[in-house]
Amino acid sequence: MRKLIVGMIFITGLAFGQWGAISGSVTDGTTGDPLRYTLIIAENLTHPMHSMISYTRRNGQYTIRHLEPGAYFVKAIHPGFRSLYYNNDTSRSEADTVYVTAGATTSGIDFTLYPWNHYISGATVSGTVTDEATGTPLRHAFVFLRPVDSTRHHMFHRLFSFTDSTGAYQITGVPAGHYIAVSYKIGYEREYYDNASSRDSAEVLVINDSDTLNDINFTLRRITFATITGTVTDESTSMAIPRAKVMAVRLVHGRPIGWRRLARTDSTGFYHIRKLIPGNYIVKAWKFGYEREFYDNASVVDSATPVHVDWGDTIGGIDFTLTPWSQFPYDTASITGTVTDESTGDPISGAHVRAFFRRWPFSIVTTTDSNGSYTLHYLPSGDSVVVMARARGYLYEFYQETPYIWDATPVVPPASDIDFTLTPRGNYGSGGIMGEVSNGKSDGLTILATNLSTGESFVGAVDMNSYNIDDMPPGDYDVKVLDVNGNTLAEDTVTVGDTYVEKDFHVTEVGESSSLANPVNLHVKFANLNSVKLEFALPKSERVELKLYDVTGRVVSSRNLGLLGAGAHEFEVKGLRPGVYFVSVEAGKTISTGKFVILR
Repeated sequence: MRKLIVGMIFITGLAFGQWGAISGSVTDGTTGDPLRYTLIIAENLTHPMHSMISYTRRNGQYTIRHLEPGAYFVKAIHPGFRSLYYNNDTSRSEADTVYVTAGATTSGIDFTLYPWNHYISGATVSGTVTDEATGTPLRHAFVFLRPVDSTRHHMFHRLFSFTDSTGAYQITGVPAGHYIAVSYKIGYEREYYDNASSRDSAEVLVINDSDTLNDINFTLRRITFATITGTVTDESTSMAIPRAKVMAVRLVHGRPIGWRRLARTDSTGFYHIRKLIPGNYIVKAWKFGYEREFYDNASVVDSATPVHVDWGDTIGGIDFTLTPWSQFPYDTASITGTVTDESTGDPISGAHVRAFFRRWPFSIVTTTDSNGSYTLHYLPSGDSVVVMARARGYLYEFYQETPYIWDATPVVPPASDIDFTLTPRGNYGSGGIMGEVSNGKSDGLTILATNLSTGESFVGAVDMNSYNIDDMPPGDYDVKVLDVNGNTLAEDTVTVGDTYVEKDFHVTEVGESSSLANPVNLHVKFANLNSVKLEFALPKSERVELKLYDVTGRVVSSRNLGLLGAGAHEFEVKGLRPGVYFVSVEAGKTISTGKFVILR
């Protein structure tokens, strides 16, 4: 078998106008849909090492630039599909030659690819998937044929399909045998044919060679999540505790490691935890200054009483009475002050004021009242802290009037008149995105929102299944949920206006998604006083771009590293001021993210 070696070198003897390009499109021959992330290879017939590659975009279009003038073979490769040379040939010896001229683009080099089972004889199974309540066709629903008994199939028999915009699907090249059919879609209950809820009750399809089975239809029921509600009060005063956190964690094999949801109490101490799937849950409540409590009045998880929910349930009366701390590691010193608008002098209600401890890994936060006044309690008497104020629609500020924590003036509690005058953000919007990310293990997930017009990026972290990104200019954004390796677990387009937009995501467990294989392994090798050294490994040659963001989501450094080969790479960024930074390494279609701190 002849091996194809794809590489790239720069021909310094050619001026910019002497390069050429090839463009075209790739479509799925079965559905007619564009094929995204198809690898396109342009093989130079004279100088094989001058070959270039590209990938199709979301619309199936591609362009290969910086090609040396001459003759090329062009090939399209997509997982699960039969690879083709242009024009519709599987063999290099039968492929049409594509010619590239200087300063011009050779267009119309299009491909129509078919799944492997299109070329394999067998039966055909087809049908539709619709919403049970409305009858609306469901697009991108997954339909799978599961072999039963001794039925065997070849690896190239693709026994699954996705529905198109009309809710229709078709699976071709099915070998003779016994199968059960199943369909599911995010937000809907799984259904087995014919209208069965489990594999044991599913109808077995007996399929012979060349059979055509139509109307293997599914009507999926939309999931109605369960809800848990209750109150959180102070045991000593019976007063409501606002802003307390309440979490429900699903038991898996008797351990609280499954699906989890978080809520906060309102001003009356009431909470509701939404979007729970069926199961038994451990529910706990806590707030700074109080002992943690598990339901029902337990201090440890082993003594907790599980709460059972089913689809559509609303379980009320899951109440907590939290005990105030009897001892606290700090004196009860406080800091008071006001937060006002710099341009008008008006008080800012609802601003967040936070005190950072220099010697301890946590902070204390409060909000301003209608007069713009605040009080920070439980502070170490005589030990300095750093105080910051922020409000929606304003630039954040450290005391006194600096955006940088390293330039902040330390405050020694007890202290008063620690005032802030915040500057309106001007061109920045007052809108944003907030929501929840539901999955069994959400720790370490990051939200990356990129403005489709300006390319400006905003970053938010998923904390206890919730996230929010503030002060975003109006516009359309590509919003991604990234895991710790930078794999895209979920993605959608969100339009932001002058208010917050709620956008929830449901993602699979890390490692279950196969849409982005070969993640970039990124970690911070070291971070010293003003620089950071990053190390990452590429599974294959990719064009790499590195970006650094500060805590506000502003891009502080962007480097295009060009085409890097497979293996480990190191890169050092210097001249950084103390603070918290996020880093993203984009290699082809994969993005890996990390976080580091430059200390003062």
